[in-house]
Amino acid sequence: IQNENQSDTTKYAELSAYPIKDEVGSVTECVVFVQDITERMLSQTEIAQTKEYLEGFIDNSADAIVTSDLNGTITSWNKGAEKIYGFMKEDALGKFFPFVPDFLMDPEREMIGRIVKGEVLRDIETFRKKKDGSIITVSLTLSPIKNATGDVIGISCISRDISDKKRVALELESIKDRTLKRAIFDARVAQLKFRDL
Repeated sequence: IQNENQSDTTKYAELSAYPIKDEVGSVTECVVFVQDITERMLSQTEIAQTKEYLEGFIDNSADAIVTSDLNGTITSWNKGAEKIYGFMKEDALGKFFPFVPDFLMDPEREMIGRIVKGEVLRDIETFRKKKDGSIITVSLTLSPIKNATGDVIGISCISRDISDKKRVALELESIKDRTLKRAIFDARVAQLKFRDL
């Protein structure tokens, strides 16, 4: 039952009714218990709102946010993961890390072992495989998911495609290297011309 009192605050109550019967089995009275469950209802509402907020945050993140069990079997897959890796949620759920290239399976299993022990692995640059088979560079954060008693029950993986960033950095390094080589060459040519004078 929901009731608004004089201070315009909503109160919730749970009613339980029990019949009292006479010797022949006819109901003569009814006992009604009323329990105030306002705190429980408000708490459930707050939990539902928080859950909805977090699900929206995770699902709409540009980063790939993926969870797995302790064996590496995917248990959740957000839209960011779909965009970055090209696998739809249905293609990934229940599979062992479909985005890990074959040549990285052993290191991946080693990282899983570290996470199962409770370790958090941050800012790991590695390679991942898209559904089309192309390889991209990503930055990973891998964390244990713990239950209320502190036992590790799963793995959280947040990854960001840094392929473009790495490509631009390499191009800048190449330009800087060519510029430096050109400057050294020009300085040597100038030195030779000065000697000839």
